[in-house]
Amino acid sequence: MLNLVYQPSFLRPNGRSEHDDSFVIIAGGSYAITPSLLVGAEIRHENLAQNGNFDAHALFVGPQLFVRLSADFSAKIAWAAQIPDLAARSLDLTNYQRHQVELQFAYTF
Repeated sequence: MLNLVYQPSFLRPNGRSEHDDSFVIIAGGSYAITPSLLVGAEIRHENLAQNGNFDAHALFVGPQLFVRLSADFSAKIAWAAQIPDLAARSLDLTNYQRHQVELQFAYTF
């Protein structure tokens, strides 16, 4: 799986125009243990550009678990930790969290 996500944001605080962009690259994969249980991993690189300047970026890696609880209901839990990337060689704890946890429920109707 490979996802590219771009989110522009335009603000006008105090009459000034500000433009923030978020660009994320996500690569991941999963393996089906059973038809209703999948395990996988994800690597995600997040960038934040404020007024056209790439000011912040972070690299996250971590495992995921997807469980189909019934024919209509499923759950996903994922954890990711920020690791140093090759460009910065350090963590960006000012703009990003050190750890991220995601819990997602889905109901199909």
